[in-house]
Amino acid sequence: MNITDLRKKLSEAKTFFINHDYQSALEISISIKEILFNNNDIGTLYMESLGLIKKIYQEEHKFDEYNKASHEAYNASCISTHPQKPRFMFASLFGIAHSLQLQSKYSDALSYYLQTKSVIENTTSDYITNYDLYNLHNHIGGMYFKLGEYKESIEYYEYSLEYLLKTNYNVNVLAATYSNIGGIHFHLNEFSRAINYFKLAQSTYKEFDNSINYAKTLSCLANCFFLDNLYTDAIQYYLKAAHILRSNNNTLDIVHILVNLAECYTNCKMYHNAKDILVEVESIISSTTHHEYIVLYLLSIGKFYSNSNNNFYDTDKAIAFLKKALEVSTEQNLKYQSIEILRMLSNTFSSEDNYQQAYEHYIKYHELEKEVLNEEAKKSAERFHFERTLLEKENEQKLLHQRHEAEQEKVRLELLHKEKELESSINQIVEKNNFLQGISSDIQKFVKSHKTSNPEALERIVELIRKHISHGAVSGMIYDEISSVHGEFIKRIKTLYPALTDMEVRISALLRMKLTSANIATLLFISQRTVEVHRLRIRKKLGIRKSDNLYVELLNM
Repeated sequence: MNITDLRKKLSEAKTFFINHDYQSALEISISIKEILFNNNDIGTLYMESLGLIKKIYQEEHKFDEYNKASHEAYNASCISTHPQKPRFMFASLFGIAHSLQLQSKYSDALSYYLQTKSVIENTTSDYITNYDLYNLHNHIGGMYFKLGEYKESIEYYEYSLEYLLKTNYNVNVLAATYSNIGGIHFHLNEFSRAINYFKLAQSTYKEFDNSINYAKTLSCLANCFFLDNLYTDAIQYYLKAAHILRSNNNTLDIVHILVNLAECYTNCKMYHNAKDILVEVESIISSTTHHEYIVLYLLSIGKFYSNSNNNFYDTDKAIAFLKKALEVSTEQNLKYQSIEILRMLSNTFSSEDNYQQAYEHYIKYHELEKEVLNEEAKKSAERFHFERTLLEKENEQKLLHQRHEAEQEKVRLELLHKEKELESSINQIVEKNNFLQGISSDIQKFVKSHKTSNPEALERIVELIRKHISHGAVSGMIYDEISSVHGEFIKRIKTLYPALTDMEVRISALLRMKLTSANIATLLFISQRTVEVHRLRIRKKLGIRKSDNLYVELLNM
């Protein structure tokens, strides 16, 4: 059978595929592939037949078979002498990565996307287009985003934008890329940069007349203004977005917008407006079984009634709504929502002087937050465990180099994870100590100013609270963790400035982590005045002028 006949057979297979007769399409494609391979004809027709095989497996969600076909395509491309060899290698590795991405195996997908990038960097080919490079860098940016590596994600999304602008791009794709970059800046709390990119997306979507995406971009802009405490600007954008989504009967997408809009109105002391919006949200969720939206509404209305400045302030209603929200979130295992609800309940009970309930809910909040943190730590360890499947045809030198790079990346990611975990531990201890000390102080004031029939019970609560306040032992454990994560800095500052005391070195490390004097005092169980004295001594011993920023100087050390 000659090439012309094989092309006719492949066209026949494609027709079967279009008509969803996957079995017939698969049988023909496999037979074409085997004939070509046996004749050592590893060219475009061979790759087209394998490409159709992969499409069939993808349609049938047979990811193992899809991966095998992709690996087969890569192995074949390595021994191919066809001018499009780099293109074949690119497509096969990209296919493996995309398959892993569809299975939510993001770290493995990232490894293959990076391997695809390595193939491109080590070859020159007119068959790799700027759109291919856009697509690859866009996917790498997406994987880094999924893995929580936002800086790297921005870097690759910006590369993808550069390549996209060199093509005859689709305006909708351009707007989506702007939105992706804006979204990452938003996650990093870099609101001014996020706003710039969202506005680029906004103008592009408007030009393209894509109403839904235009509305979602307006919502993203509103979120930036909202978190930057620019509530008036946020309200304007939320109202525009809500109007578009209402006109498109997009009811569920509007819930998040309306909830945030209500909170903006509350922060602007426009309580009747906020109440009207929450009534609208209630009417929307009354016809849905989407538990996350139900919890979101119950939490929002609970927060609304718990605001003591609110004309509608009612702690009984607040507690009732929050308890209902906690019940639903617990049933549906919505742990992140449960954390926020428990925190709100603790604060609401505390405002009612119900310290026992406040304390019980705070402990539950703290324990659940710790549980979630541990789960995230476990996921991160699995996520960042890069195991690259390297093929036999690879050069040994290249293999060693890639392994070295993977180990370096793994070490960097593990250190980054430890830093995040350490910051979380410190914030939890400081928050817990401040909270418990505040409750203890309030109870003691209450006992002094009021007669009570059971002062011993209150004293027992105070004693219980004191036992849960972290003292020196916990601070020592935290410093051990700091030494583990920031050991190089501590070693360097001790070597450069031997006159520093152990306490000054400890405080220097905490200042470098952006902790305030008040939080350092709470963590080390010393007075804030003592911390300030140590700061002055550190400045003097390091030769840092009053006009210079101590944090910046320590960070650059």
